[in-house]
Amino acid sequence: MFPPERPCTLWLCVDCMFEHELPDSEECLSLRRRGEVQRALRALTSTGRLFNDSTEDSGQREFSWCQCDCCNSKLGGSRHRYTWFPNKERTEA
Repeated sequence: MFPPERPCTLWLCVDCMFEHELPDSEECLSLRRRGEVQRALRALTSTGRLFNDSTEDSGQREFSWCQCDCCNSKLGGSRHRYTWFPNKERTEA
């Protein structure tokens, strides 16, 4: 069940990855899709922090049918590994 009490690995689609890394970019997403991605990222980051772990070869899947762990998109494409860390307030409670 999300959000977990401990850090965990999440695999994000390219849309979520770009929106997280470059939120002010002029990426070619429809307004509807960009809104979906922004809402998903807000929900995820309201309970913790995301750290991009995809700098190593094993942190990227060039093509995957796995659902995005952020926006739940089931479209095939690349996935990028992130680590989610819960907010300190949650871990101290």
